[in-house]
Amino acid sequence: ALQLPKRALALNVLDGYETLRLALRLTLLALRDSSCGAELGDDSPVPGPPPRIWDPFAVQELAVCAHVGLYHMLRRPDLSERSLRAGIATLFQVGAVLLSLRTADGPAVSVGWPVRLLEVLIRKADGEPQMLVPVARLCTEATRSFVIEVAAERPMERPELWRHLLVLLFRATPTGARALWSSTMNREVEAVQRDCWKRGIIWVLGHPHLLDCLGAEDAAAAQAATAATAAAPVAQPQGSPRSVGGTASNADPRGSAAFWNWVLPELNTLATDIAGGNRQQIYRLLLDAYGTLLLTMSRSPTPEDHAQDGGEQSMHATASSASTAPEVPRTTTAVLSEASWAEAHTQDGGQAEVRRAAALSSSWSRVAIALLGVVGPSLGRGSGEDAEQIVPFLKQTLLSARVPLLFAGSAQGPHWARVVLEKLVSMLTNGVNSGASLAVVRDAVSLVAKFFLQNLHTLQRQDHFGQLWLMVLRLMLLFAKRGSDDRDAELEEIAIEALKNLLRVLLSMKILGFTACKGSGPAKSPTGSPRPEDGQGPVWWQMTWDCIEVFLPGFGEEFLKSSMPRDSAPAPPPPAEETP
Repeated sequence: ALQLPKRALALNVLDGYETLRLALRLTLLALRDSSCGAELGDDSPVPGPPPRIWDPFAVQELAVCAHVGLYHMLRRPDLSERSLRAGIATLFQVGAVLLSLRTADGPAVSVGWPVRLLEVLIRKADGEPQMLVPVARLCTEATRSFVIEVAAERPMERPELWRHLLVLLFRATPTGARALWSSTMNREVEAVQRDCWKRGIIWVLGHPHLLDCLGAEDAAAAQAATAATAAAPVAQPQGSPRSVGGTASNADPRGSAAFWNWVLPELNTLATDIAGGNRQQIYRLLLDAYGTLLLTMSRSPTPEDHAQDGGEQSMHATASSASTAPEVPRTTTAVLSEASWAEAHTQDGGQAEVRRAAALSSSWSRVAIALLGVVGPSLGRGSGEDAEQIVPFLKQTLLSARVPLLFAGSAQGPHWARVVLEKLVSMLTNGVNSGASLAVVRDAVSLVAKFFLQNLHTLQRQDHFGQLWLMVLRLMLLFAKRGSDDRDAELEEIAIEALKNLLRVLLSMKILGFTACKGSGPAKSPTGSPRPEDGQGPVWWQMTWDCIEVFLPGFGEEFLKSSMPRDSAPAPPPPAEETP
């Protein structure tokens, strides 16, 4: 028989703290110690007994009772701080244990079990903004432990769970608008803010299960759009959008779009509140957050790898460790290591990998666009330490060798590569026109050229590739013009050499052909060039050489002579025969 201490029998109804502690201990003793499996953290080479198969009715009844008890506990208007701490710890610890229990048919409890309880905490925090500030570090550590423990056992495929976890961390982060503290506590508060920001919010946003969840949402939205299109009347008037060629596969699903459209502004708002309006601090917070997310997504880690990321390292440390790590042959997306994940993917027919590849490419692109929007205004502010560090920072994040794999592995990869390239070219064009320093402009030439060449195979799949190329071409010519106007021979030479390199690649891949500029003689096109139209090739061929001739007169003819392959050059005339 269970012997309870006397002080536990006389329950403190006004507080509930002792009751909650007793319930937590009994629950963990009943579920964890009788699981008949290897203990957590057991690295013994001898495998333990198989996990216990639980009775579904008993587990679900216990889950309902625990949920109801915690729900009423957290709703109490007179909830003290120690009871709040106990409630948060119980929510995540009991939730992690319940979600890891399995029956003969699979998981015993829905992964959405904590959602309503998190809603209660969030609503109370909306009414009392300072309520979660004293327990900010507890919220961060409890969230991390919960995600790590549950992700090791099963997929976390509920988008509302991820959203509520993020909202909880947003509300718990200390800011000047939520709490007041003395100057002697500034260092301690900054440490808590750093933990909530990096080890909490940014760590959760980079979790692979979140990206899988977003991919599943996008796939469901695409299927719904396809079903709606199929159910629509077949007869359509000529010239309507559907008859012109708009298909459901080209539509932008709203799942991940809605998520990132919500979370990115929330990050900006929280960074502003943490920094107290200090632009320099806001700028550095967002740069480190976006850079860490981009590098994490490009690495496509498994949940086990992500769990080992403590969040203490900065974006630069993460990038250096990623660049020095040995290259391991991988598919476009990471191979799942957990048995439950492998089982889920086998049952899904491999569609989970396709969905994750699509989610990675779309999520990476949205974060990259947000990053470019943050650094863009600083690029045109002339000289300065921040302005000179922008382009190296962008090279570190945008030119990762794994980024082309993200685009190539997704059906929407060409769309996202085009969107990021357009944003990059627009930002650099505005920076050059706004008076960016010559040192920054020189460094930016290789940035846009390398991004274009790294993703050229994906960009080729675009229907309007010619427009993208002309946009890049105008930027390269703008770089050369800036060097000429400011009498910077180095910048002008760098821009022209980069332009020659781009042209050689396009010509060697038979993407671009030579055409005569207006008013000049015919030019020879490389053998095997794309199908000519009207004998002159696509329109953007002509626009390419005309645009170059306007900015760099005579460049086309000189480049033609130096780059024309010998085998395609006209054969010299035979020598004249001597007459006796």
